[in-house]
Amino acid sequence: MAGTETTRPQQAGLAQAGTAPAAPGFGRLFGAHLAANLKELGRSSSFAMSTVAMPSLLYLFFGATNASNPAEAGRLAAAWGLFGVLGVAFFQFGVGVAQSRERPWFTYLRTLPAGGGPRIAAQVATALAFSLAAVAPVILLAVLINGATLTFLACLKLLLVLVLGGVPFALLGLAIGFSVTARASVPIAHLVYFPLAFLGGLWLPPDMLPAIVNQISLLTPTRHYAELAWSAIADGPLPLVHWAWLLGWGIVFAWVTLMAYRRDRGRRFA
Repeated sequence: MAGTETTRPQQAGLAQAGTAPAAPGFGRLFGAHLAANLKELGRSSSFAMSTVAMPSLLYLFFGATNASNPAEAGRLAAAWGLFGVLGVAFFQFGVGVAQSRERPWFTYLRTLPAGGGPRIAAQVATALAFSLAAVAPVILLAVLINGATLTFLACLKLLLVLVLGGVPFALLGLAIGFSVTARASVPIAHLVYFPLAFLGGLWLPPDMLPAIVNQISLLTPTRHYAELAWSAIADGPLPLVHWAWLLGWGIVFAWVTLMAYRRDRGRRFA
């Protein structure tokens, strides 16, 4: 009996030792990837200068000198701020992901028993965080230099627009990053970035665009993103029609990103 009692705890211990540890949940994996992304980009001074500071420089050169009144200053600040959001999405996460795919660390991550969902979600969240960092100085310059007036409610609306409205563009940037090589990612990002910014009315107000271009503009996600940002700056309502367009484009870009991710995984590990 004593031998049997001694054996049972040993068998139980062996069973416990042989049990595979539970896989980390989505939240833990998301947090780990998010922290790693923020640390990596936060340490890059070139990224901060090129992505975060560029919208402010553009506003100083082209916005502050052309704003005829505080309302116009707010509109221009929102436009150049959104230009910065697109820059983060396409260059840091389009070009950046394409480059990281060719590094050994990315290949190692793909071999781990975890799906791509937490990693993609963390990259989108990182894009939104740096987008806010790019937009905030532009709004501050508009207030200090051109006297743009923003109520507290308008700031909250703008924050909501930037965070939710920026998701489709972060997904589009990831789709580019998972679809092309590092060498091809830069020209392709430019080919997507500048036409979307122009058609969306970020360079010229929509009423200054040619009629045919203005009609095409209404089909682009950037136009609806800009309309929401301009409504937020003016402390006006945020029409559902613009949210619906962004949601539709977000679903399309999410599907393209997922397909590109799976295709890249199959190409590397099939």
